[in-house]
Amino acid sequence: MRKIVTLSALLVVSALFLFDRVTRTNEDQRRQGWSEKDRQWFYHVTQGSQLIPYQWFLALEQPDNTRPFRANDVFERFQYIPDLVNPADNPDGLSIGFSKDSQDGEWLGMTCAACHTGEIEVESHGRTSKIRIDGGPAMNNLMGFLQFLFRSLDATLKDDAKFARFATAVLGARHNTYAEEILRAGLEKRAGFLERQAGLKPGSGNFTTPPPAILYGFGRADAIGLLTNQILGVKMGLRQDERPPDAPVSYPSLWYVARFDKLQWNGSVGHSTGRNIVEALGVFAHFVPPAPYESDRTNTLVAPFTSSVNMRNLRSLWSLIAQLRPPVWPAEINREKALRGKDIYDKNERVKCKECHSIVSTSANSELQWEGELVQVRSVGTDERMATNAECRTATTNAEAFLATLDSSEKGDSMFHQAVAQAAKEILAPECAGKTGGEGTTPARVLVRIVGTGVVVAQSSAWDLTRVMVQGIIDHFFPSQPQETPSKLSAYKAGPLNGVWATAPFLHNGSVANLKELLLPQERRKKTFCVGSRKFDSNNVGFATGDGRYCVGASLLDTTLPGNSNHGHSGQDYGTDLNEEERQDLLEYLKTL
Repeated sequence: MRKIVTLSALLVVSALFLFDRVTRTNEDQRRQGWSEKDRQWFYHVTQGSQLIPYQWFLALEQPDNTRPFRANDVFERFQYIPDLVNPADNPDGLSIGFSKDSQDGEWLGMTCAACHTGEIEVESHGRTSKIRIDGGPAMNNLMGFLQFLFRSLDATLKDDAKFARFATAVLGARHNTYAEEILRAGLEKRAGFLERQAGLKPGSGNFTTPPPAILYGFGRADAIGLLTNQILGVKMGLRQDERPPDAPVSYPSLWYVARFDKLQWNGSVGHSTGRNIVEALGVFAHFVPPAPYESDRTNTLVAPFTSSVNMRNLRSLWSLIAQLRPPVWPAEINREKALRGKDIYDKNERVKCKECHSIVSTSANSELQWEGELVQVRSVGTDERMATNAECRTATTNAEAFLATLDSSEKGDSMFHQAVAQAAKEILAPECAGKTGGEGTTPARVLVRIVGTGVVVAQSSAWDLTRVMVQGIIDHFFPSQPQETPSKLSAYKAGPLNGVWATAPFLHNGSVANLKELLLPQERRKKTFCVGSRKFDSNNVGFATGDGRYCVGASLLDTTLPGNSNHGHSGQDYGTDLNEEERQDLLEYLKTL
């Protein structure tokens, strides 16, 4: 009798715990630990991104009509979330994820929020509620947006009446023939840049088949491929080292990321500062390449590696992200099912989620580091293209040759010199034979890190970084031991499950439509589905996916294409052998995390 009472008491306590987790739905908790002021700052603070001059953005028309490019419906078409005018952080009413950068003129740029702010639409009792997911995966079509921006600039160049209106708005009182010529030349250069960036120009670095706007669709981008092309190809002029960015991945969530010891889907970065600097350079922050890599160097009086990266804001962003909590499930939870699901999660031999994934304690010290589990691709069986590209992509310029091009003052910085010398020791993993995508033997990631290191060293004083801090960044970029064994990059990071319900679609490449399908054997998962809807499917835990054939206002994800495989994470140990009742119980528990 005593055992029965004790068991009942435990069930009551567990039920109360789950009840508490699912009833925390007031506005403060929906903000996930951020105030409204925090949110607005995150949405629009500049990281140094400089996409197009801000005056151009205000004056630009859409390609097929005279309506302004800046209209909200343009951004909503590509699933950027509209935002209200805020005198402090957003005086022009930019969509979430866009900012005004004021270095060297005024520029429209992109912020962290462009890729890491989600929104879901939940139906209840005949009404639809929109719920913001701060730090959640965005649903935008980045390459479609860049393509539309190029078309708008290109139409302005080809339509005399359009150009006349544009020039009048941009030049104002300075409007004369000479100023028009300079404006047109600048417009041509920026249009050419965007044509390459959007993957529209055959033979250019970002060109893929199908084009990236279709290959990626909504909610995905090949971030590492794009930023490597941007840094090496566009900025450094190493066109021979560009590669098709053909391994799109979903945008990861940000809650608890400040505690991670490994960043990126493949765990390839171990230092937040280094990761964030390279990310900013990849999303159109400017930097001055050293001679002779001067394809984008317009002012030779500016010191090499000077950049528009706003390190102070990046550091403040990381501190703010450290306070972010996962979102709370926005609907009712069946507590009995959730309790059974927790029992399955904890004890069922066919479900070994916690051997790779963890659940971060919400009461733990925010400074406590989370050691992520790297799971080998050959073990989990998921699509290997992202991991292979990141690991095996090569460049023809090696570290020693790069060091030889630097002038005496640049070589004089011992920290930078040592970093480049250390980089020269990195080699490709043996598994990369035949997978490099081109000539050269230097891992492309090494050159990207060298550029990141150059930017850090060149601007450390301006950013108030001590030499100890700079050395710490370099040590994470270039470990003291050269890589001589199969790389850990041939793996994917198994992240914590907190807030997992808000991160659909699933797997690193977004190839599984919802959480229920992730718990199905791989052969039972949808081969094609539509991505782009924000209508949330509470039963299957994901977004509405249409019929998988005709996608209106959305993109079709075809899992039979290279890089899009939805195989893996299936079979014994992955919960795909559960019966339907057990699967539903486990889903109910995962909603509570």
